[in-house]
Parts: sequence; structure tokens; C-alpha cells
Amino acid sequence: MIDRLSNIPLYVQVYDAMRDNIVSHRWLPRQRLPSEAELVEQFNVSRITVRRAVDELVRDGLVIRQKGLGAFVAPPRHSSSVTMLTSLTEDLIEKGFHPGTEILDFSVVPAAGEVAQRLKLSPGEQVFRVERRRFADDKVVALNLSYIPYTVCPKLSREDVAVGSLYGVLEAKYGLSIRKASRDFEMVEAGEYEARLLEIPAGTLILRITGTVSTGDGKAVDYHIKHYK
Repeated sequence: MIDRLSNIPLYVQVYDAMRDNIVSHRWLPRQRLPSEAELVEQFNVSRITVRRAVDELVRDGLVIRQKGLGAFVAPPRHSSSVTMLTSLTEDLIEKGFHPGTEILDFSVVPAAGEVAQRLKLSPGEQVFRVERRRFADDKVVALNLSYIPYTVCPKLSREDVAVGSLYGVLEAKYGLSIRKASRDFEMVEAGEYEARLLEIPAGTLILRITGTVSTGDGKAVDYHIKHYK
């Protein structure tokens, strides 16, 4: 597998072999990579070579590292900056599932810290806090938490957010033109709260998406934290 007579650096050869395992799905999304020691033995190279190969995979978005857990194949992901948005409701319908929603919280709270920063608000300005559990054919698939500036849609109701697509409501009922999203993707361990609501064991790796959605003119209308099984 590794050609020591080749002009191709060893770390590149290791990178190519590992990348092939990922793109061919021999290593599946969210699967933990073999340990560093196992990779050293498998490829008969040094730890430094393995680390550099993994570094390149991380840089290319094919692998993610979790502190204290190791390296994992990155889940299928969208670009961190997109202009074409689809909701989970639309995605589920397109795949033939019947989407469902359970509202866990619908309240108005003062913006603080990261929420205020992401929505470009002054601390204390009011925002809607909308937490929902999402289903596909009665099976829970996601836990979504959104913060929406109160001034954007002051008449937003509990009934509005129960229909499925939050973005669809903001566009159809409140005339917002949602066009942009900036999102960060990472694998995290489910805490007790997320595990209970997603109906999985605590410590299970899940996908967390944190991001901001904006209108075409750059006005932030949603800051969200979403967890997917």
C-alpha cells in the first residue's frame, strides 16, 4: 500500500489511502477512525506521518476531531455559507417521510451573550425562543432551538411554529426574504438533556449545527442550535 521508493511523500500516500476509505464509504460518516497506533501499524509509518495525514483530512473537511474522543469521519455537510436554503420539513417530504413537530418551548426572553452577538442585537433586546423536537414518520430525528428577534415578527405565535417549516412561516406570513445562512458543523456527545429528547443513550455522538440565517440585505432573523441523530 505504501511505496517507499515513490517520490510521493509518505504522508500523502497515507492521506490518499484514508481518503479512499472515506469516499468509498468503507469508513462511514460519523465512524471513529482507527487509533493513531493502529494507523501506524497498518501503514508501517511514524506517528508524525499519520498525524500529518489526518491533519490534511481535517483541513479538507473529511475528518473531524473531538477532544478526548479521537477523530471521526465527517458527516455529509453543506457549505458553511449557503444561499439556497431548504428546511428540514422540505428535506423530509422530499425523501418520502411525514414530518412532525413537538413544541418544547415558545417564549420571549432577553437576548444575551452569543444570541445577542449573532443576531446583532443589544443585550436585553427581546427575542423569541423556540425549541422544537422534529420527527420523521413518528421517529424523533432532531432537536432544534431557534432565537428570532421580536421586532422581526412581533405577532409570531405558537401555532405558527407548530406547522413545520419555520422559514416558510417567516417568508409567507411575515414577508421576510430569507436568502443566506452561515453554519458550523461539529460532532458532539449527547448530554443527558439531548439524549432524553432524541431517545438515545447519553454520550452518543450526534451532529450539532450552529448558525445564523439572514435576509438578502444581511438582516439576521434566526440564530439556531440544532442537534441531529
